Amino acid sequence: MATIKYRQTEAFFDSSDGFPCVCFIYGESYLVSRTFKQVCEFLTGRDKNRLALEIFEADEITTGDIIELISTFSFLMSGKIIGIKNCDGNASWSGAGFLSLGSLIEKGFPENHFLILTATTIDSRKKFF
Repeated sequence: MATIKYRQTEAFFDSSDGFPCVCFIYGESYLVSRTFKQVCEFLTGRDKNRLALEIFEADEITTGDIIELISTFSFLMSGKIIGIKNCDGNASWSGAGFLSLGSLIEKGFPENHFLILTATTIDSRKKFF
């Protein structure tokens, strides 16, 4: 796990051999939104392959849905980016769901599949962080 500050994102993109399959962006809402856009542009423009981009609000999706989306292959694209916005303390995400998502992250996603989570506030005491 690496922590990258907003001013370091461009340098990270330039120096990174491979982008992590899970990215958690948090902080001030304008910077979160801008960084989310930069990450998506970096991933979709890094090679000739096309990636599908699917964006959801955290309160409108379950961890089971996220697992299904990230594990499912696209027929028309070579990979996908699943963006989950506003993950600030979503109470509907269960502990069991997080365990399943954590297991999938440890096992690894299909090639060219990325999960990007955003939040404006975080509680670093929680397991989610």
